[in-house]
Amino acid sequence: NFRPEYHADWTRKSWVLRLPMAPLDTDALAELVRDWVGSSPSVASLPALIGERSGGNPFFAEEIVLTLLETGRLVGARGACELMDAEGEIEVPATVQALLAARIDRLGDPEKQLLYTAAVIGKEFSRPLLEAVIDIRGDDLDATLSALLAAELIYERAIYPVAEYAFKHPLTHEVALGAQLGAARRARHATVAEAIEDAQTDRLDEHAGLLAHHWTEAGEALRAAEWHVRAARWVRTSDLAASHRHWTLARELLVPLSDSSDRSRLLLTVYPELINTLDRLGADRAESEAVFREAIELAQHAGDRQSEGLIEAAYCWLKQGQNDWAAVIGHGERAVELVDDDGDRSTRLFARFSLGRARGWLGVWQESVDCFDEAVEIGGGDAAADLEVLGWRPYVESLSIRSAVLSVMGRPQDGLEFAERFPALQRRLGMHADLSSPASDRIWLCWTLGDAERAQRYTTEALREAERFGSDRLVVYALWASSVASCLGLRWEEGNDFLERARARVAASGTGREWATHFDGFQALCWAGTGDSEGSASLAKRGVDEARVNRLVLLPWLMSGVLRSRVLRMLGAPEHHEELAAQIRETLGLIQSSGANGWLPMILAERGGLAGLRGDADGMARDLIEARRLWAQMGAVGWDAYARSIEA
Repeated sequence: NFRPEYHADWTRKSWVLRLPMAPLDTDALAELVRDWVGSSPSVASLPALIGERSGGNPFFAEEIVLTLLETGRLVGARGACELMDAEGEIEVPATVQALLAARIDRLGDPEKQLLYTAAVIGKEFSRPLLEAVIDIRGDDLDATLSALLAAELIYERAIYPVAEYAFKHPLTHEVALGAQLGAARRARHATVAEAIEDAQTDRLDEHAGLLAHHWTEAGEALRAAEWHVRAARWVRTSDLAASHRHWTLARELLVPLSDSSDRSRLLLTVYPELINTLDRLGADRAESEAVFREAIELAQHAGDRQSEGLIEAAYCWLKQGQNDWAAVIGHGERAVELVDDDGDRSTRLFARFSLGRARGWLGVWQESVDCFDEAVEIGGGDAAADLEVLGWRPYVESLSIRSAVLSVMGRPQDGLEFAERFPALQRRLGMHADLSSPASDRIWLCWTLGDAERAQRYTTEALREAERFGSDRLVVYALWASSVASCLGLRWEEGNDFLERARARVAASGTGREWATHFDGFQALCWAGTGDSEGSASLAKRGVDEARVNRLVLLPWLMSGVLRSRVLRMLGAPEHHEELAAQIRETLGLIQSSGANGWLPMILAERGGLAGLRGDADGMARDLIEARRLWAQMGAVGWDAYARSIEA
């Protein structure tokens, strides 16, 4: 790798000895770094990081390690180091910076200006873009590029269809960028941004993130925020986390600016979208509360009731994901009030979608259906499926949750009507519309009908869609729905695996907590199915106890009661009979008082099972006959085999 070459240095009227140092490949450099720092867990990521920063140059890599040691971020002896600050950036070592700065300083003015402009464009740059932003043309440009190539500061990446270049080392790019005066660098960023806008008129969406970067570096916060908004929308269905970053950066740019109509307009675009991504990906409560307060204050100051209503509706939805039901209805009702006064059709649909869902969770079924019926009337037909708000399709979502609530109320055939229309709505909207939540909603219908085959098909589709769009909250929902489908099919280990994945997702993201209130009951059922009597009884009890804490929220309380009754009846131990009887009485009372008639035959079947365990054949027959009658009335033929298993 080292072959000495003598070169004339006419600026110093001397000869210099150049020792070319070829870059090491990834594996060789990683081995070199590991030889220096060791292999403890704290330094496991260093070889890759240093390899990327050094561009494979062993001298640069060694200087980075020495700098980490000198600054105390890396401590220990050679081969046995510990990294103290894993979050900090790896800076350009002073020795490397001085070396590279001296090399750049020795360049002629044309070469230096071209290198500075290229550094502003990025680590990689094309000749057409370079020509658009620099005052060097033709042969002069060829000569200048040749000089930088000869100096090994850049290299040629491609020649077709256009010439493309890249910096030889990442550190060279950073030093060239940092060596420029602030005003000159900002001016170059603005020139580059304008050139990209002019050259890529038919591809501006995909370049929006790059343009946001250049306008930010140019000191044009308002223009940068405009491009962040465009970039956030562009990647929303393909990379939700990236979309969230763009909304966040837009807010950070806009908040410090002086009040203006453009600033208010952009912020009122950003805030609902940011709240929505915080909901989908999970957010600290303090963070989401701060964003909401900022948003409401701005909307009220601007007198924009439609934006205020949209913010309230988005926050209502977010608070459901945080399982904060005490706050949910107030935000939802306020949203409907605001948008009914000053909202367009889309925001009126979105507000009802959010409020109607909340009412369903609270167990006020008819109020929930009434809210969705209003949404159906506002929509005016399936053409309203095309309306999109914050990435949601509120008309389709409203139809979907309405179907689920009707199933709980004992009207699954009305719910089935939506399930059968859903594929046509999917085809109408295409693959870029996120319909994973309505796809998962169909599990409620399947549960009421006892339809295991349909449940597996529906939830397979729902999980695939949720994972494709990347929303943690909706993935949690789809995983839970998949566990319900597994339970319907008596696939106990599979159901348990889905629930473990869902728990891990909630723990990692902090979102989807409302679905976590259903985990214990279904996991207890899975454990009972695999023969874990002690664990399943304990887990089923925990599910009911935690649901009882918030008596305002009826849905998980009801579901956990039904599931605990089933678990205790499956276990059949005499010591559980009194607990089972008490649980059946409580759950039956909740079903009858709330009108959750779709689940009434389930609890009657468990009561019949308890009678059988106690030797009361007449009582068992009476309850099972009534359960079968109710299931037949609803068209729920899937539970017949379950009823026979109780009789056996």
